[in-house]
Amino acid sequence: MIRANRDIVEGLTDGLVEKGTLVGEEVDAIIAACVARRALTAEQERRKRWQGIMANASNFEVEQHRA
Repeated sequence: MIRANRDIVEGLTDGLVEKGTLVGEEVDAIIAACVARRALTAEQERRKRWQGIMANASNFEVEQHRA
């Protein structure tokens, strides 16, 4: 569980080192920021894969027209 959420653990650790203690809202904010970063990264990876798919489709269409 810790390995799967290492970014959250590191964020909480950084917050604790910086402030000494964290209140509930601060913990929630750190977790929310980590979850948002994960979602952004996943979306960027999805878009990159889609661009590759579209490029392959374009290449396929060009090859079909040549044949």
